[in-house]
Formats: sequence, structure tokens, C-alpha cells
Amino acid sequence: MVRVLLTGATGFLGAFLEAELRRRELDFVLAGRNAELEMDLAAPDSIAAALRESRADLILNAAAWSTPGECARDPAAAKRINGDAVGLLAGSGLRMLQVSTDLVFSGLEGPYLPTAEAAPLHEYGASKRAGELAALESGALVIRLPLLFGRLSHSSRGASGMLRESLEERRPLGLFVDEYRTPLHAGDAARILVDLLVDDDLLGLHHLAGPERLSRWEFGQRFLSVHGLQTDLWSPASRGDGVGRAKDVSLISDWRVGRSLDAALAEA
Repeated sequence: MVRVLLTGATGFLGAFLEAELRRRELDFVLAGRNAELEMDLAAPDSIAAALRESRADLILNAAAWSTPGECARDPAAAKRINGDAVGLLAGSGLRMLQVSTDLVFSGLEGPYLPTAEAAPLHEYGASKRAGELAALESGALVIRLPLLFGRLSHSSRGASGMLRESLEERRPLGLFVDEYRTPLHAGDAARILVDLLVDDDLLGLHHLAGPERLSRWEFGQRFLSVHGLQTDLWSPASRGDGVGRAKDVSLISDWRVGRSLDAALAEA
């Protein structure tokens, strides 16, 4: 049986990836800070040690420093974690799937094919683009993902988690009417990513996105409709001309998810 090294298991997507690996009864090891296998993505020696100790055959890298504001404050650290560390993992010679993001695009020409030119608006996007290039140079598989949603019992993270938190805490929320994504349930993302890692020799750069392009406001309204809810806490908002707010980073997906947005929202 192959052994999978999963990084980023404490993140939102990582929790769904770990659950998917367990569901399939695959052999895997979790790596990262405070994980069963300690690994600091900012420290090359730590990455090398984790690779040796993992005895892995495959790498699924879902780890990232993903807070744009923090990346902007320390671009060098963002590049080490989201860019240089990816190159070290991909350079191990093991088959690797690198998770990337729709935020490598400027948002001026969406929806985007995988062949579209990347033009990040902020340091987070730039660091993730550096990771893409490092992974591709070593022959890894790179999958860009969109805005993710889903429900975790221990967390309010993800696009739908933010909505539920607003409702539960009676906290007002402004949702953009002019920022477009292709939202995807993290469980669907995990299922397809593990398929691609384990059962496919596919390489290169690809997109995996949800079935519909819609604004944050439209996403919120669909969430309410699917769950039979109403609220006066949410209001339409404009992204304005704020730095780093891409208008349309919707992705044209290389795969169909296999269920409708409403069916996915019912589980969020």
C-alpha cells in the first residue's frame, strides 16, 4: 500500500483531506507544526528531516500561509513557506500534488482557463504562484482551487462557516455583489484531489472548481434558500477599489464535481 504524506491537515481543506484518506483506509502521515510528524515549512532542514522520516510514496501538499494581510506584512516569509518550501517538497522525487489557488489571477479577465496568465494582486497570490512554478519545474501536479465551503463540527472556517457564524452570533455581514468566484465544497475537492494523487499519473497545471460562477452575495442568498433561512443581518456590499480585491477569479474547471451547488450547500 502506498503511503501519503499530507501537509496542512490542520487547515480547512486539510481536515477534509484527512477524512477522505481515512475513509479510503489509505496509509498516511500528517506533517506540520504540532502534527504527528513535526515539519516547519520555513526551515529547509525540517522539511528534509520530515521527508526522510515519513517513508512516504506520495505527497499531498495542502499547507500554506494563507492570510493575505500577514503575507503582505512579511513577503519574504510568505515566499519561503508558499514558494521555496514547495520546491523542496517537489524536489524529493516523489509524486506530488500541490494545492494552489484562484488568487494567482488579477480578476480582470475571468473566468480563467488553466492556460491563462497569472497576475497576482497581492503577496499571498504571488507566493502561491512561486510555489506553482517550483512544483511544475520538478514535475509535480498542480491543482488550483476556488473559494471553498463546507461544515466542520469544530470550526467556522470556510465560506459557509462565515455565514453560519454571522447567523449564530447575530453579527451583521456585508457580502460583495461584484466579486465573483466558483465556490466548491471542500469535501468534493478532497475526493477529487485524492483520486488524482493516488489513481492518476496526470501532471501539469489544472483547475478544479464548483459548478457555478456567482458573487459572494449570490452565494449567501443560495445558502439561505437551500436551508430555508431568512436574515436581515446581511447586506449587499461593493468591493470598491480596495487593493488586493480581485473582481472575478472564477475558474473554468477541468473536471465536473458530480453534483449541483444546491446539493453541496445542503451539506454546508
